[in-house]
Parts: sequence; C-alpha cells; structure tokens
Amino acid sequence: MFKVIYHYEVRGEAKQHVAEVFMTFEEAREYILEKFDDNVEYRNEHEYTTIEEGALAEICRNVIQNAYTIEYVAKV
Repeated sequence: MFKVIYHYEVRGEAKQHVAEVFMTFEEAREYILEKFDDNVEYRNEHEYTTIEEGALAEICRNVIQNAYTIEYVAKV
C-alpha cells in the first residue's frame, strides 16, 4: 500500500497527515497529479495576476511537489 502524505505548517510548526491510501504507486502518483491540476485550474480562474500561465504552473508544481510525498507501507 502507498500513503500520500500532505505536509503543511502551522505557526512555524511542521505538520502532516495522510491524505489518501492507494494500492499502487501509480494511483498515488495520479492523485498528486490531480491535486496539481486542481491547483493550476483554481489559480487560473480565481487569481488576477500578471504572472504568465507557464510561470504560474511552475509555481504550482513547486508547491505540490513540496506538499505531498508517497510512502510505501508493507502489509502486516
């Protein structure tokens, strides 16, 4: 099994929680890619900015890449 862990910070204290659990690495990876797509889509629709779309996607990629990890969990 593969856990998708979401990392965040509250008042300077690092926190994390299990966002989802999947049977395959590919499913976990797809979940994170969907979060990236959601993030880019939301920002393109709701933020009025002078940042180019490609640059905005790069910023979103960095945010998602730093916010999620995938951990393998052996079945017991």
